[in-house]
Amino acid sequence: MPARGRRTGWLLGSVRRRGFWGLWALCGAVLLQSALPGRCAEPREPHLQGTWLLNPDLTARLSKDQQEQEGDDPAGGKGDQHRPGLGGVGPTGGGAGRDALDVGAWSPTKDRRDAEVRREVVASLDSLTIVQQAGQVTITDQTGHVRVLKTDGSKVRDQGGAGAVQLRASWDRDGSLVVDVKPDKGTRRTEAYVVSNDGKHLYLTVTIAGQRSQILRAYDPGPAPAAP
Repeated sequence: MPARGRRTGWLLGSVRRRGFWGLWALCGAVLLQSALPGRCAEPREPHLQGTWLLNPDLTARLSKDQQEQEGDDPAGGKGDQHRPGLGGVGPTGGGAGRDALDVGAWSPTKDRRDAEVRREVVASLDSLTIVQQAGQVTITDQTGHVRVLKTDGSKVRDQGGAGAVQLRASWDRDGSLVVDVKPDKGTRRTEAYVVSNDGKHLYLTVTIAGQRSQILRAYDPGPAPAAP
């Protein structure tokens, strides 16, 4: 599935080109496992369960590294069609593919519209609580909104603060949980959740239809929720 491969492909590229600290080795190990010759091609189900808190410093450093890989000039010197991602809303990735996202030329109006969409997407994602069961993953955001996902690809209706959406989740071959989000009104997006092999970080990549850059966020394990 090429579109899914592009979501995390830039992470692999960073590992190969830069060896970006031990973090990239961890993330690369997670993503590369299924690509090794002779391994089973069936999607695997990693352990996502737990409470996860946004790591702002790591998130910002990933954003900076990604922008440098894209060759973006913070002052906008590279040209309007290659504007960098939006600051203050989490890191942005690249390489989602113009063929997949149908991205047009940059303009101030599009930039403002894209920025607003990105802010809305990450507004409640600074903390996540994930409960994983056979065939089901439940994700609770910082506002307390609960999304119950069927990991067999079944469509699920969800009523969030921004309106009703259709959700479809499945395990990808790289070990990530991929969630396609189709709002009744609004912009479609895809969320991909993956945990490093040592369980020390959760990574969330968000691909928004019509936008060149992805959003990437990094999380640390948080305290376990108190028993009822």
